[in-house]
Amino acid sequence: MSKEPPGHSSETAYQLETPQQHRDFYDDWAETYDSGFAQSKGYEYPQRIAEYFVTQVSQDQGPVMDIGCGTGLVGESLRQNGWSSGLDGVDISEGMLEVARAKGVYGRLFKEDLTKSDNLPKSFYGGLISAGTFTHGHLGPEVLLSVFALARAEAHAVIGINAQHFGNQNFEQAFWEWENNKIISQPKWTETEIYQASDGSETEKKMAMIADFRILVET
Repeated sequence: MSKEPPGHSSETAYQLETPQQHRDFYDDWAETYDSGFAQSKGYEYPQRIAEYFVTQVSQDQGPVMDIGCGTGLVGESLRQNGWSSGLDGVDISEGMLEVARAKGVYGRLFKEDLTKSDNLPKSFYGGLISAGTFTHGHLGPEVLLSVFALARAEAHAVIGINAQHFGNQNFEQAFWEWENNKIISQPKWTETEIYQASDGSETEKKMAMIADFRILVET
């Protein structure tokens, strides 16, 4: 089983600060990300988000945008779990997108910096999904709000947020404001573990919050 190259780990990724740092780090990690990190560390977060998504979101909600799709672990799991509707992905790293592209599960893949991008389809997607993007050193609630612009009214969103990052970045207040301003429906919250060992035991009690909600208006 492959191991992570020196300097590549989730802990290192959490310390990244600039878009260029993210781009360079993930470009360099892309080739071994699935085997050296996801498989060896029992990183089942993308699969758990995808499995939840297909139980809650109707196929006719498509197409779906995978926010921060990386190597396509979410998209791959969506297809394995029966999602047959349209699926696109966006990520900052071309290296990660090359790996995702080779899996053949996405219609379109976009290389974009979500902190400033205006180049993605607006008011187009009927579903949004994300795992591992809203976490330490990555994206906060202000970017999640901007992502809503990709969705048409009544789009169904299933967004994973690292539980510690959720508290540190005050996502709770942001969701309350969005709901109060009738931008989104009242979210349904589910906790999930991020890692699981090959023997089925939880390796680290690192948790994520799954936010399940509708985007009520085109923003």
